[in-house]
Amino acid sequence: MNKMKRQRIGLFVIYVLSLFTLFSLVRFINYEFILSKVQNIFNKRSDYSTNQRNDISNLANNRNHGGNVNKASYAVHPRVILQYGRPRTASTLQFQILCTLLAVMHEHEKNAVGCYFDPKHDKQQLKRYTVIKTHSLKTYVNNLPSDSWIFMTSGNNQPKNDLKMIQNLNLTVPFIADLSMAKKLGHLMVYKYQTISRIPDEQMQHVVEYLRYWDILRLCCGTQMSKTLQTYLINKTHDAYRQSSCKSHNISEIETLVMKTQIFRTFSHDESIQDVIGKPSQIDGDLNGSYCQRCNEIISKGRIPRIDEACI
Repeated sequence: MNKMKRQRIGLFVIYVLSLFTLFSLVRFINYEFILSKVQNIFNKRSDYSTNQRNDISNLANNRNHGGNVNKASYAVHPRVILQYGRPRTASTLQFQILCTLLAVMHEHEKNAVGCYFDPKHDKQQLKRYTVIKTHSLKTYVNNLPSDSWIFMTSGNNQPKNDLKMIQNLNLTVPFIADLSMAKKLGHLMVYKYQTISRIPDEQMQHVVEYLRYWDILRLCCGTQMSKTLQTYLINKTHDAYRQSSCKSHNISEIETLVMKTQIFRTFSHDESIQDVIGKPSQIDGDLNGSYCQRCNEIISKGRIPRIDEACI
């Protein structure tokens, strides 16, 4: 009898493990399918918004543009790229994408790329190629080199004066990321930027792998986590938990997966980009395998960090 019970238990365990394996395989196949579809859509659409109406090939032929065409046949780009968006318009996601792509494009140039959130106006501190994030367009727009690019994020109430200001200065806007698109696609929006940067698919795989896990941390960890998760951690309300996409993730496992990616291992220790690559936001502390768990525990105890401070 005991032998039959053991056999039944063994068969039941095998059945459960088989279901779990099948579920994981389905999720993986589904993700790979969606990834492929999004990549194909953006590859077919090479259009991008710009006031100067230059396409990538024209920029590459313009030797007075002041940008860079590197040996790997990446797209030409200027020395300064400004990322602008109002708070809560997925501007952090766009900034992370731009910084990561620029770092990959110049991986073999020592200390060439810098990514900063509202840096002081000290040109000596800026790197050869610089990505600047700001929530205040007026602060920079009159001080940018004439060949600079401005990437933007927009919400429902995007001020018309922003675009008018840029148009008057004849600055190039390669892409405006709509908030509704960012919510639907998340990190997969990076394929739109691939059509601009011309980064090869092999390198894009590393970028997408990193952004896939980083995008979860962006929503489920740190000072700038989603309002829904923050509400749940503080009030423990069932509705907030049910609405949060974070409930399906083990945040410590996701943090570990981020740290194992090639992008993290290659760039997270570079002084000029370490505050961007490998952190949920440029305000948060360094990932160490337990940062997110500790941060969420602190918030659940009622200590809510200011928008400009790390939670640990």
